[in-house]
Amino acid sequence: MFIGCLGWGVESSGIASGVSFLLATLVMLPLILRKESPVSLREGRISFRLLGRMVYNGSSEGLSELSAGIAVLLFNWAMMKLWGTAGVAAFTSVNYLLYLGVQLFVGLSDGIIPIFSFNYGTGRFSRVRETLYMGLKTNGVLGLTFFCIVFFGARSIIPLFFDANLTENVDDVLEIAYIGAGFCAFAFLMNGLNILSSSFFTSMGDAATSAIISLLRGLIMTTVGIVLYPVLFGHHGIWLVIPVAELVTLACCFFLVKKRLSLFETSKITA
Repeated sequence: MFIGCLGWGVESSGIASGVSFLLATLVMLPLILRKESPVSLREGRISFRLLGRMVYNGSSEGLSELSAGIAVLLFNWAMMKLWGTAGVAAFTSVNYLLYLGVQLFVGLSDGIIPIFSFNYGTGRFSRVRETLYMGLKTNGVLGLTFFCIVFFGARSIIPLFFDANLTENVDDVLEIAYIGAGFCAFAFLMNGLNILSSSFFTSMGDAATSAIISLLRGLIMTTVGIVLYPVLFGHHGIWLVIPVAELVTLACCFFLVKKRLSLFETSKITA
């Protein structure tokens, strides 16, 4: 998609997305087709009970993706009402920047889920806590880095998404996008921590708590903000939706994670 934004066209963007999935599949195939591999299609057996547990535990991530799609639809609808096509184009460019950062957070957070799960399953709660703190620090540093890049570099980055010869009212679009990027940059200070918190609960099989976090930041607070903020703060109030949703979710995550860690301390959770 980023390739398409740089002027290679929508078709090239679609091809790039397909190629990325294809390459990932080709990398994994040798591993899952080898007979001696721990995860092998040739030697594996289907367990519907285990499959059901996997679907349940992964439901929070599914809800997160569904919420993101609905949120983008609502944002586009709101932008069209507020600024017309210029607003939609501005939001699209800002959303691409958010997407790049969020996917990095998701990759890191999902990558340490096996570490959480293994140590939680063996009762090594101190290692779960240490891994969580390490992940929070890493995502925090990355979030601060993305914040600085977007907040201070928006006027250099956002024009890369547009062709001045093809975009109508490009000056208006850029000005809306600059303001939006300034507001949305603050989301990077929080969304990495929220995403890691969701993965933390998923790793322990607590899909319900993980789903609460995903729905709160991805749909509930977003929907409320899209309806209220433009009325309360004017057109540019729409840009408050994402950072405020992340802030409210972060407060919720702090409470939920602290409560779970306190259970570790008092040994109320057994392996």
